[in-house]
Amino acid sequence: MAERSYVFIVHSSLHDPVFIRTVEEKVERAVGQDLVIKRYYSADQPVPGDVGSAVIVIATGGTESLLLKLASQLRNKPKVFLTHDIANSLPAFMEAYPLLKQEAASMTYITASFDNLEQYLLKARRILSALSKIRGSRLGLIGGISEWLVYSKTSLSIVKEKLGISMVELPIERVYELYSQVQNAEKSEELNQIISSSKLEVPKEEVEKAYRLYIALNKLVESEKLDGYTIKCFDIIKQLRTTACLAVSLFNSKLVTAGCEGDIPSFISMHVLTALTGKPAFMGNPSKITNNRFLIAHCTAPLAISADKPILKTHFESNMGVGVAITFNRGVTTFLRLSPELSSARLFKGKIVMGDPVSDKHCRSQAWVEVNFDPRVLIERSMGNHYVFVEGDHLEELMGLLNLLGVNVELL
Repeated sequence: MAERSYVFIVHSSLHDPVFIRTVEEKVERAVGQDLVIKRYYSADQPVPGDVGSAVIVIATGGTESLLLKLASQLRNKPKVFLTHDIANSLPAFMEAYPLLKQEAASMTYITASFDNLEQYLLKARRILSALSKIRGSRLGLIGGISEWLVYSKTSLSIVKEKLGISMVELPIERVYELYSQVQNAEKSEELNQIISSSKLEVPKEEVEKAYRLYIALNKLVESEKLDGYTIKCFDIIKQLRTTACLAVSLFNSKLVTAGCEGDIPSFISMHVLTALTGKPAFMGNPSKITNNRFLIAHCTAPLAISADKPILKTHFESNMGVGVAITFNRGVTTFLRLSPELSSARLFKGKIVMGDPVSDKHCRSQAWVEVNFDPRVLIERSMGNHYVFVEGDHLEELMGLLNLLGVNVELL
């Protein structure tokens, strides 16, 4: 039997049926035909056998025992409890919550405004959708982990055990072989579009070589049926005399997660953010800290999010190949960093106050980020040398998703 996602509207049988119908109409507007909608008002009601995940809308008070019964029936199915600000919805959840935490596996909650209940239902739906995407992922580690990542090391078995993600290790020699087979890359319409829409500070031939590497990596992704990969990219510089920065940029622009240096915790952080938001994620190094701001930089960023004409210049450390310098949009961003054990995560909101690539002493794409905490905590309680962000405020949904993944959250 194929599993489906449900919305359970939990309510007291004593409550006004007109109000319950109002709640039901809000649910219908938010989820349409995509989720199965059921009222739940008696502990004697059976739960359908095809429930794969559930949003549990606490419509009214007087439902504490119903919540516990429903949670026990759903057992380890992913559950998002949705409480709102009228009809004693929140008090009912607060009374049941201590027992739900003890007895109900794979759960999280969202507190909503009743007037905007549809908006919060969409958030709950996105959380469950992202969870399904993440647990159904097949990801690649190409070439292994860079030797300088002395702390940010994660075994592929941990990725499977903690998050349910399948991850395979692939030899980088396969990339070299595929690269040698690529012909006529310079005739690609996509390549010509990239060149015409960018400012080139490297010879056109260097961009063609970098794009040729993208074609080779794309063939590997397709043949291995990967939903993303992280690559030990510095090895490529020595072997092919080009860089993976443009390829990584293009994959992330197309929402196929691509990470650098074989850094698995950062790569998985990127994958989680993209699965949740449908936006390209950026991975970078915090490189300078002053008061309540820090500079984050890397030699690749998604071309799709550049606020201005991107600049293609050399890779910073090697001064070879193609590095990607974009201009970040100013505004709110959501940051995430998973621990190497994938058991905990740090997340916070930042505000990009300057996103122009102005420094020649840092990696090519650069953003100054303002935060409401002392950024020295990133050093004092370091979780590694890379952080990841996406544009927009997604903290509430991200916290809910991480709860369902069984990851402990540190919110700065």
